[in-house]
Amino acid sequence: MSRYYSFRILLICIVTSLSGCVSVPEPRETTPTEIRETSVMTIGEAPVIHINNELLQAAFKGQSSELRVLLEPEEDMSEKLKDSQTALLLASVRGHTESVNILLDAGVDVNGKTVRGGTALMWAAGSGEDATETVQVLLEAGAHVHAKTNDGRTALMDAAMRGNMKTVQVLFQAGAKVNDETESGMTPLMEAVKQGHVEVVQLFLNYGADVNAQNREGQTALLMAEAASYTEIEQLLKQAVVVDVTK
Repeated sequence: MSRYYSFRILLICIVTSLSGCVSVPEPRETTPTEIRETSVMTIGEAPVIHINNELLQAAFKGQSSELRVLLEPEEDMSEKLKDSQTALLLASVRGHTESVNILLDAGVDVNGKTVRGGTALMWAAGSGEDATETVQVLLEAGAHVHAKTNDGRTALMDAAMRGNMKTVQVLFQAGAKVNDETESGMTPLMEAVKQGHVEVVQLFLNYGADVNAQNREGQTALLMAEAASYTEIEQLLKQAVVVDVTK
């Protein structure tokens, strides 16, 4: 490399460091993105969860003390309550029960929805954390167990997809319907089968799940199990299949 170019690079580095034109973003905790529909608040397709918001940070991390301070009443609470609705979703998906209680006590709507129809109960039910206690708190606060997203998903489907056995049991106790379908014909049983959750599949069968139900592509839970080579689940489903002799 010539002296000329070396000098230019050195000069650029010095000017940049002095002017502060380039900044390296601080690492931040990733927002939840692994749950169906319920994973992201959106306006159209643009995500609106910004974890750098203090209130959302506190909810996402379960920082109860900070949350209480941030939720102290003000003259105009409209903007704060709007952020609090998102905060409830974030606290729910992380299983931060104390933070959820704080937000509910502050007046946040337990049945508030994302633009795609997701609720805090769905986020908690489909959480990768152990959020069963949070699910119970939300239900006791009046969360609608039968609520559906715009495409027909329910909290039970999200719990089934995750294999959250305890949460599935709590939802059944609250009256969740085992044979609800999405617009594409997916049922809670199919969600559990696709992910290979044997115990959840067995529980659904005990609760009368329709093993002959087909999605819009004509697939049954058994076909899904066979395609994925889930042998144990195949056997469970074959034992439960009822053949309609009238066809």
